[in-house]
Amino acid sequence: IKSKLNIDYISYESAKKKYPIQLEMLNRFFDKLSNYQPKTRKLFLQGLMASLDGNGRKTMIIVDGDAGLGKSLYGNMNKGFAGRLRWSVLDIDNADKDTYLAEINDDTILTIGDDLGQNVNISGKASKNLKTLITNGVLSVNQKYERNKTIQMKGIMYQFSNGLPKWLEDNNALNDRLIIVGVYGKSHRHTTDSKIIEMSKFLDGLVDDYGNIKDPIGMGVLVSMVRHEISPNFTDFIRPESSDYKFNELSENSDYIMRFVEDLLVQGIISEDGSDGLQY
Repeated sequence: IKSKLNIDYISYESAKKKYPIQLEMLNRFFDKLSNYQPKTRKLFLQGLMASLDGNGRKTMIIVDGDAGLGKSLYGNMNKGFAGRLRWSVLDIDNADKDTYLAEINDDTILTIGDDLGQNVNISGKASKNLKTLITNGVLSVNQKYERNKTIQMKGIMYQFSNGLPKWLEDNNALNDRLIIVGVYGKSHRHTTDSKIIEMSKFLDGLVDDYGNIKDPIGMGVLVSMVRHEISPNFTDFIRPESSDYKFNELSENSDYIMRFVEDLLVQGIISEDGSDGLQY
């Protein structure tokens, strides 16, 4: 039986018998990616299921952490699950720009924002557009020299980041639609551990940065693992406890009053002793 991914279907039992090494490496990867937290591991696998079935369940997942910890590998797995022509690039800070929004098509079931920098500002318009997209609403976007384009996103949305952004306006309306998960650990880019090198070589060979599958058997084993652990009928993404901590960090990062005061300090309008710097 061929899946929509154009790979041979592999049952989980067959994967355990025929491809135990690949299965073990995939399990090890998700254990490390989730820092051995069961709920975080489940969230990552639910995300893959969403990329497979095209149902984003009205959720955006922000994956925050340093480079070299497996975020890009996980993002590529999602691209492979969605299919080469069924994903689009969308960084959340560009959600207020029609040029980027117009990349979303009727066939798009996955959007990925790649490694957003720390303290990037998210405008009020971007926040509003994100809420519309995440909740399956319809947006009309301008196209140069063409008629306006209507877009609707029903698939899963990801943002990978190297630090949390700053919302320029209140983003409370988005809070129940966002899950923020941190990726922690030591980068293995320059490791000499033979097992990690072998695992990295296998993972790098699964799918390329464009979503083209390079290892059909390895991806087949991954699909069997996801289908074994995650029901395709799940309705809500699990929310790890660490996500609440990340939300507090996001709120502090987007403290509008504090940022307003900081701007006044920088401009010399007020001083740290509480006096103002205005000339009368």
